[in-house]
Amino acid sequence: MDTLLSDQLNEWDAKPPVPSKAFRNISRHIIKLHEAVSSVLPSDQVSYLYETVHKNFKSALRAQLMKLNIQNNGGPQHGLVTTEITFYLQTMLMLNTLPEDTLTNKYMEDIWQR
Repeated sequence: MDTLLSDQLNEWDAKPPVPSKAFRNISRHIIKLHEAVSSVLPSDQVSYLYETVHKNFKSALRAQLMKLNIQNNGGPQHGLVTTEITFYLQTMLMLNTLPEDTLTNKYMEDIWQR
């Protein structure tokens, strides 16, 4: 899953339309993973798996933002990134695998740290 997230984000650029194809693909894969594991793993293991997925997503997104030199400056690209993140977070919230407080824009602020 880590490679899949990285591959999708490496192809992504902060341009319309939003959600982008990359973020739609990421969400689709996250949902498919949940469908595959939720019925065979205990909920605590599913949560642990998604903690790892979420952490890796944030790391890959941070790397891509640095590569594209997109900053938390309130500009148009920042707005597009925020909208993409909101789409991703809505997908994660729908799965109900992680605590809601970890799936907020505030919790995602560390992606902007360089």
